[in-house]
Amino acid sequence: MEIKPWHRLVEVLPPLSNYEFEALKASIAERGVLQHILVLPDGRIIDGLHRWKIAPDAPYDIVNLDDNAAFLLGLAMNTARRQLSPDQTKEIRKRQKAIALRLRQTGMTQEKVARILGVAQQTIDLWEGASITNTSNTCSPPDLRIKVPKKERERIAQRVAAGGEKSMSQVREIAKKQLGLKVLGDNFELLPNALIVHGMPSTEEYDEAFRRLSLIESAQSWWWGDLANARERDYGSLKEIAERYGKDYKALSTCQWVASRYTHPNRLGTLGFKHHMIAAPLEDRLEWLKRAS
Repeated sequence: MEIKPWHRLVEVLPPLSNYEFEALKASIAERGVLQHILVLPDGRIIDGLHRWKIAPDAPYDIVNLDDNAAFLLGLAMNTARRQLSPDQTKEIRKRQKAIALRLRQTGMTQEKVARILGVAQQTIDLWEGASITNTSNTCSPPDLRIKVPKKERERIAQRVAAGGEKSMSQVREIAKKQLGLKVLGDNFELLPNALIVHGMPSTEEYDEAFRRLSLIESAQSWWWGDLANARERDYGSLKEIAERYGKDYKALSTCQWVASRYTHPNRLGTLGFKHHMIAAPLEDRLEWLKRAS
């Protein structure tokens, strides 16, 4: 059997310093390899990479584990045995984060990624949130805020104050009544590939149609996110769905993650989706949104 490095572990664990490597080399020269190398059935090294580099003929034990369990074992054994400096610990976290984000892009759930890397699901959540915030200029959805007419602001404020947490349910009820082929009004018909205007609508009717279309556009990111969370909860990976419907997987993941950070009553209608996305990684995100609204 050919013994070989396991690159999945190598890319996470920092190498030994020159001093540590030379000390290990001197110990092996004097006393031999005291601890067997652990390998998978195909020869990938779980533990003992540097011992193998120094003594390629060192004894080894085969461990019959699946890849995820073996990875956790290798990570645990290496980090427990080494006296890692704060910088090395930070580097391990950095590499784990990079792997986590790559795994999430394949459609793997946060829970599964956390299990593979041996960290809490909340850690994956925070890493992903920070990545979305840092890359928002390249992969985030467009700014979908709508401009609320000045004369409407007081009425909206009164409705929210009167309804409190019921405001979202009120919105859903309105949506149920309005969604349909003529969601923009009686004179406007929506088709899969067209918008047909019947007759000659008044300027007020046109304004109402534009207002409704803006509301739909603003709500889309939340809808995509809620739909994605529900689908992943029930059936797992979203990658296939994203490909099937021509959705950019990164953008869909962004919507999904932001939606997961806010319960429906905590989403402020006076702020756009992007505001919620920027605040999403913060522990006190709701307080920040209230200040911005």
